[in-house]
Amino acid sequence: MTARARGLVLAVVAGLSGACDSASPDAAPQPDASASSDAEVDAQLTFTPVRFDGHYYAHSVLRNRCDRFTHMVGSEPVEPGRYPVAIFVVGTSGVHDGPGIVDHVLPALAQQGFVAASLDYENETLFGAAQNCNLYRDNASCMIRNDADHVAGERRSAIAQLCARPKADCSKGVVLFGHSQGGMTAIQAFQFDPVQPPIGEPLPRLVAVAPMGVGPLGYIAGIRMIDVRECMTADTIAVAPTRLMVVNGETDRYFNGPDGDQAGGQIALETVTGRICAAPSWDCRDAAGDGYVLVKPSELSHGRAAHDYMHDFNASPVVAFGEPNWISPANLAPWGLYATARWLKAHTGP
Repeated sequence: MTARARGLVLAVVAGLSGACDSASPDAAPQPDASASSDAEVDAQLTFTPVRFDGHYYAHSVLRNRCDRFTHMVGSEPVEPGRYPVAIFVVGTSGVHDGPGIVDHVLPALAQQGFVAASLDYENETLFGAAQNCNLYRDNASCMIRNDADHVAGERRSAIAQLCARPKADCSKGVVLFGHSQGGMTAIQAFQFDPVQPPIGEPLPRLVAVAPMGVGPLGYIAGIRMIDVRECMTADTIAVAPTRLMVVNGETDRYFNGPDGDQAGGQIALETVTGRICAAPSWDCRDAAGDGYVLVKPSELSHGRAAHDYMHDFNASPVVAFGEPNWISPANLAPWGLYATARWLKAHTGP
């Protein structure tokens, strides 16, 4: 099938498969991703992405203000229309405009019908005690709310900048997606309300979030270094359970407890989502796809279901977000990039 033929497909896939692990509450056989037909793959690639660049005023740690002029990179459908907005947040030391983001993550979101952007922010804070709930909240607040927004016509927050784009319609919804510190930050974004825009412009609605590689307790070499239960449990986050889908690798040694195993990962994600399944469970979602998923090593081409399971470990260390099974449109598993994009899109308006 040619690229031109793919671009002519008009079908929209609106939701995730309800497939689950046998221990999940909505157990059903998981489709074999390798068995996807061209028609199934094409149905996921509805829009043609085109890149854009922008800026916003991020949080400055030293000044503790939303005044750090920085950049974003985006992708949106070339087709006419107005679309919901997706914000992607990279993790600690992640490069917001790296090739994995620009070539895979943002186009996948745009192909599902999003005006999508990846944000730069002060994410060099070392993993450990220096990372805390206040850090995540401060970074999230400047992405969503800047008190100077719409004063003298200014748009300083990321959301105000994105919602002003001609193809964006934030009344259809704003979703967030992120990895590690970026996932923590994306969850905290729901604690903030955007500044009321000018008359005639709808107030943006935050509708869903899909964090990867997160947890309430963090470990290095089996020693607990971070405790963010204050803002990373089902009782402390501001996201409704039906608006949250969390994914992590089965062997993440940061957040899956001191042993970095499936049991610790299940406990961590149950704590974040509030969804409980019989152990062992790798897929604990409801029929709409809300809940959590643990990725097995056998599901990845490199066989490493670690904290950075979506990275291409066989490529250059600077190339992230390139694991072939994660970025493949043919992968129908719920942890895949395109499946996540479809789950996010299902929470937006027409």
